[in-house]
Amino acid sequence: MTAQELYDFMHKYCDENPYYGAQLHFRPQKAPKGCTQHEYNVQKKIEFVQYMHYHADHWRTDALEGFHRKANGMHLKDFLVYVHEQAFMGIKFVKYPLTRFLEHDLWDGGYIEGYVRTMTTPDYFFWSYMKSDKLKMILSDYTQELQPLS
Repeated sequence: MTAQELYDFMHKYCDENPYYGAQLHFRPQKAPKGCTQHEYNVQKKIEFVQYMHYHADHWRTDALEGFHRKANGMHLKDFLVYVHEQAFMGIKFVKYPLTRFLEHDLWDGGYIEGYVRTMTTPDYFFWSYMKSDKLKMILSDYTQELQPLS
């Protein structure tokens, strides 16, 4: 899909399913010659987390404690140590927030939630929140890597 097709898909999905956000999963492309796929995947995932952090209007980290996530205030540089090939990440576009409790729920046009789950022990999460006007930029920068969950 092109960046414009992804953009249209996300808006259409939200319009047809107003109680859900449209999700795209991050999958690195094929590694270039001279680089193993494993090394490339880890490098690209770290770069994506840094990108989401840089463009975030606000962000936070959580740790999984039992069955609950708890904010832990971890700094990005400490979080990146846990990002590896099995880390699960992507973005969710929420055009119609269901609640009005948090700052990003009040933004005009909805918001973009970047998410990362490290899938490590302990398990950490990184959440980034951006205003919806950054959607086209993100999709243009990561057209090949961000694809609908299948």
